[in-house]
Amino acid sequence: MTEHEWLNSNDPQALLGFLSLRRGGINECKLRAVAATCCRLAAQNVTWGWSPEAEEVLQTIERYASSDCGAESLVNARQAAEKLSQQAFAHHDMMTRHVADPSDYVWAMDALFEASSNDAFKAAVGAAMCAVSSVVGCPLCCEFNGADLDRQNQAKRRIADIIRDSIHPFGPDKGTRLEFDTGVRRGFGG
Repeated sequence: MTEHEWLNSNDPQALLGFLSLRRGGINECKLRAVAATCCRLAAQNVTWGWSPEAEEVLQTIERYASSDCGAESLVNARQAAEKLSQQAFAHHDMMTRHVADPSDYVWAMDALFEASSNDAFKAAVGAAMCAVSSVVGCPLCCEFNGADLDRQNQAKRRIADIIRDSIHPFGPDKGTRLEFDTGVRRGFGG
């Protein structure tokens, strides 16, 4: 990938795939910041069920990305995220009776689980993909249409921007932190 392609790509998978080739030179805090911001974006899409437990896990992921807590806190967050994710998947059918499409919640819980990985790169990739999925919903619960495709493309562009705002593999390193609420302020739109 050239610098021009990096700066103009709207595909988070392509950007993260390129970074995987340069994995040793990427700052772990930046990857964790990407993961945390993607979780915050997925949380923004939750229309039902965002719990204090989920918020606590997300805040721990954000603190860990900022080096404000230790590895033990991340391990505890991962255990809590795994439980939330398993509960979300287990209760998906029941939630469908109460909410038109609860998949935003399911994907947000899965994003928390992915972002709490002890591998920063896997955390960033997993959370980014879950954030994109949280926008469109579950194809088993609702029809996929052109508006959904537009929203998914907006989400991909936003997550690609988050990655580029945090990591620039072609230039000098300009810092190690990303504002976690950047994505929330910009949102996915439409």
